[in-house]
Amino acid sequence: MESLMLKKWCDFCEGNINLDTSYFLTMFHDSISDKELDEIFKYFPCSSELSDRVRKVQSAMYSRRGLVKSDPERCIDLAVRDLLERMKASEVLGDVELIDVVSRVSKKFTLDFSMIATAQNDDWNISLIENTNDYLNSAMISRELHYYAIFEAFYGMTTLFPIKWYLSAPLTRTSIDFTNYLKIWELRGDYVLTENEFLVSQDLSRN
Repeated sequence: MESLMLKKWCDFCEGNINLDTSYFLTMFHDSISDKELDEIFKYFPCSSELSDRVRKVQSAMYSRRGLVKSDPERCIDLAVRDLLERMKASEVLGDVELIDVVSRVSKKFTLDFSMIATAQNDDWNISLIENTNDYLNSAMISRELHYYAIFEAFYGMTTLFPIKWYLSAPLTRTSIDFTNYLKIWELRGDYVLTENEFLVSQDLSRN
């Protein structure tokens, strides 16, 4: 990690400089030491848990590189578990239409991972993501700027909202468990929700 980035982070958290919270979007892009993680997270409660989650995401990123085994049943199980956890946010927000869709869609594993990317912009899938993200943002334990900044940095680590939610959960008031998505992601799996189907797949095309 660049020492300048870490210095600016500390100055930002201590109110010595004004920066847009998006400035720290790439903070976790480079290799980072345990000492640097300690410095980053010393401004938050549960600092050791935050460090542990960053390391687990990094470990999952490493495990994904050599994965070649397809495991449909495991992926579907993890995806369903994650969906049920995410739906807690939609229940709190009172999104009865989305709740109804989830209750009746058929579950399907597809070998064609491109179908997941194609369906990402389905209205129901977007609603699922937006509801969860809005709920987590509303459940932040603090509105101090460095909280918004660390949420941005967590998103920048993988540019995946579910990984951001997993990383930032200790800084929110929520009981939602996001570990199932981390496990399916480690298997190179993902899923989308459409009006008629709950599609699950694995991307084993890259090694």
